[in-house]
Amino acid sequence: MAASIQAVDRKSRFRKSMIIAGILLALAAPQIAGFLDSYFKVWFDYNGKVFAGALSFWAIAAVIFVMVRVTEAQSWREVWSSMGFRRVKLRTSLVVLILSFVTLFVVNLLFYLLSTHVFREDVSFARNRLQALPVGMVILLYLTGVFVEEILYRGYALQRMFQLTGSWTLAGVVSGALFVAFHIPAYPPAHILGVVLPATIVVTLVYIRLQNISYTVMMHGVLNIVLVIAYVVLPLLPG
Repeated sequence: MAASIQAVDRKSRFRKSMIIAGILLALAAPQIAGFLDSYFKVWFDYNGKVFAGALSFWAIAAVIFVMVRVTEAQSWREVWSSMGFRRVKLRTSLVVLILSFVTLFVVNLLFYLLSTHVFREDVSFARNRLQALPVGMVILLYLTGVFVEEILYRGYALQRMFQLTGSWTLAGVVSGALFVAFHIPAYPPAHILGVVLPATIVVTLVYIRLQNISYTVMMHGVLNIVLVIAYVVLPLLPG
């Protein structure tokens, strides 16, 4: 009997250790990708570097899925469910879409005001970097942001931190703050304060309220659609 209890305790400790390791891996994904980027710059041209960087995020997400399958789920269907992917409801989907477009309008208005009246930043670098990529790469980056970021930061890290701490507030603040932080090196202050920060707050609250990553993927898809629209529209604009 005692041996059986010890075996259960060891299994429980192992599962908890794997969850903590998975949280750290998910939250550290941008730092891992950044570390690998120094090698990608040597091995590949610009397009190859961007492609390899995006694939590194997908690889980390794949490792997380395997960890969940080994320690938490009996089948791959359970893995998807435990990562927050659940069926959506039409009425809720419509509400989320409306909220997404309202958020999209607000954050872009904030970005415009901050970039033109507060920081007075030149954001032409974004146009140049975007136009340098082929269409397939732009689609890959779009899907990476929409799916992989939601899987790592909301579906896994946020949900598991709540399971360990019992506090949605703590889990939401930690995952949200780190999500914003990993964007800082790549974007100007107007984008961080006007777009990333408010959008992260809204998406995090939506996940905490609905606990269904399908809705936050939907929302993230609307917010990131600007990337695809800009890729199509920018070459048509003068200057």
